[in-house]
Amino acid sequence: MNQHQQTVKKCCESLLEPTCEAALPPIAYRYLRWNELEQFQTKSIEWFTLNAVLLAELETRSLHDVLLAELRRVAQLEDVHRLIPHEKERQAFYQFSNVIPFQKREKGRC
Repeated sequence: MNQHQQTVKKCCESLLEPTCEAALPPIAYRYLRWNELEQFQTKSIEWFTLNAVLLAELETRSLHDVLLAELRRVAQLEDVHRLIPHEKERQAFYQFSNVIPFQKREKGRC
């Protein structure tokens, strides 16, 4: 785990503390809990970390502020779907969350 990943892990763990006052949407907490269960070793959190680091550097903001802002934007299952680009990880998250997502119907089928 590199330095940025360790920083993100510590930040995410602090957001999961019961004493944390940062209000995140429930689905964002679930995303963090799932990553915690996976020991923050998912491709999703790796991708999220790289994007947060880039955004922090471009906007000259702290990594913690960027992470908090981006996690606050995760308000629906669809937002988490975009955070998890790999299908196996999506399925693992859905199983963790006890969610069965709707599937798109093919044209011409009812």
